[in-house]
Amino acid sequence: MFVLNRFPVSSFTLLLAIAAVRLPTAAQTPKPAEGPAAAAPAPAFGPRIAPAARGALNPAGWTVGPDGKRHAPIPKRETEPSPLPDLKPEQPLITVNGEPISWGAVRDYAELLVSEMRIPHGVTPQQFEEERDNLLMRRVYSLGRHHILKTLLAQEARRKGIVLTPEEVAAKEKEVLEKLRASRKQQAERYLKVFQAPGSFYHHDLTNSLLLAHLEKDVIRAAIQVTESDIDAALAKRQQKNREMAEANAQMRPKLETLRKQILDGSLTFADAAFTESDCDSSYDHGEVGSRAVADLQPAMVNALTNLAPGVLSDVVETPYSYHLLKLNKLNLGFLKEGEKGPAPVVSINFAHIMLEKKEPLPLLTRDEMKKTILDEETLKRREALQEELLAKAKIETPLKMGNDTVSEKKRPAGRKPRAAPRPDAKKTAK
Repeated sequence: MFVLNRFPVSSFTLLLAIAAVRLPTAAQTPKPAEGPAAAAPAPAFGPRIAPAARGALNPAGWTVGPDGKRHAPIPKRETEPSPLPDLKPEQPLITVNGEPISWGAVRDYAELLVSEMRIPHGVTPQQFEEERDNLLMRRVYSLGRHHILKTLLAQEARRKGIVLTPEEVAAKEKEVLEKLRASRKQQAERYLKVFQAPGSFYHHDLTNSLLLAHLEKDVIRAAIQVTESDIDAALAKRQQKNREMAEANAQMRPKLETLRKQILDGSLTFADAAFTESDCDSSYDHGEVGSRAVADLQPAMVNALTNLAPGVLSDVVETPYSYHLLKLNKLNLGFLKEGEKGPAPVVSINFAHIMLEKKEPLPLLTRDEMKKTILDEETLKRREALQEELLAKAKIETPLKMGNDTVSEKKRPAGRKPRAAPRPDAKKTAK
C-alpha cells in the first residue's frame, strides 16, 4: 500500500506514468479471453460520449453576424406547426349551404379581437406572441360558430320573404360606425379599414343580424299567442318560486349551525364541509380564500374576523347577501402614519370560509311586464329549436373542426359544477 506523503511528487508522477504504460489504452481492443474465463460475462460499460466537433469549439470557424461579432452555432429551437389553416385570404373558410365567407375576412376580424386583449399578469410579451396563433384560432372558432348559426337563420328569413332595404342597412352601419369612432378614438381608423373592406366579416354579420331581428319579430314572435290565463299562471309560478327561495334562505343559518357543531366535535372537517357545501368558488380550495383587502369585505365579516384567534371557527355571520362560517388565518397589518400611536391598522385579511348565498327574490311584475317576459322566453325557445332543425339539414363545408357544440353548449349533468378557471373575485367573496 502506497502512502502518498512518503513519496516526493516527482516519484508519484513517475509511478502513474509507468502504470499508464502497462495498462491498455482506450483505443486498444482487448484480446478475447481463453478457457473458463471466456464464459464470464463482459463488464457492462456505458456508451462513449463523442467529443464536440472541433469546428464548433473554434471561434475562428463561427459565422459573423450582422453586428460584426462571431456567434457560436446554437441549434435552432424546434417550433410547433401553426394551428392556422393553410388557406389564402380569398379562399372560403366556411361555406353554409353554398354561401361562403373568406379566410381573410374572418382572420382580419379575429386579429382585431386579439389586439384588444390585455397581457395577463406574469406573462411576458414574448410569451404572449408565442401563443398568438392559438389565441387567434380560439377567436376564429368562436366567430365561426356564431357565423354558422346567424347565416342559417338569415337564410331562413330570406325564405320567409324578408328583404333588407339599402336604406336600412346604411342606417344601421352608420349607427355602428359612429359608436366605433366614439369608443375607439385613435384606433378607429384601423377598425374602419377592416370593417369597410369588401366582403368583410363585419358586413356579413351586420346583414345577418338585421335579418335575424326581423325573423324573430315578424315571424317567430308574431306566431306566439299569450292569453290572460297564461299571464295568471306565470304570475302564480313566480310567487311560488319566491316563497321557495324565502324558505331556502330561512334554512341557511340552521344548516351552518349544524355544520359548525359537526366541525367542532370532529365528525366533519372544515375543508370537507367547505368543498361540499359552500356556494363560493373557494370551495374548490376547501374554503381557502387567501388575502382580501378590508375595503372589499362586508363590515360584519371584518368585525368577526378581527375578533377571532387564528384557526378558530366563528359563529354564523350574516351579511346582506349571504351567511358565513369564518376561519381566520392571518391579519395583515399596515403602517402607522408619522406621529400616530396605537396598534397598526389591519389592511387585509387571510381567511377561509363556508358561504351559503341568499336567494334573491324575483321582482314583482305587472301583467304587461309578465306578458313581455313570456314572449321573450318563448321567442328564445323557438329560435333555438329552429337553429337545431336548420343545423341538422344544413350543408356546412369548412376545414375547421367545429365539433357538435355549434348550436349551444351541452347541458351539464346534474351534480356538482366543474371548477371555474379564475379564483373568486373580491366582490363575490365580500358578500
